[in-house]
Amino acid sequence: MNEQERDDKMKLIEQTCSRLQEHFDSVQIFATKHDPTMSEGTINWHYGSGNWFTRWGQIKDWISRKETEMYSND
Repeated sequence: MNEQERDDKMKLIEQTCSRLQEHFDSVQIFATKHDPTMSEGTINWHYGSGNWFTRWGQIKDWISRKETEMYSND
């Protein structure tokens, strides 16, 4: 994937975030795409809008819940 394609995908994420922001107080988007031509193999993007602390707190809460789910299944 070339730089223009990566930029185009970032613009899509920004536009989607903006559209969602019309309906929500905060939005955070994480996206990944496997690209075997990249040395890392995976490209990632992230973008958000709205209150940063709200987004950060929601991410921490999501991680905590998922870890609890993961470890409670043992």
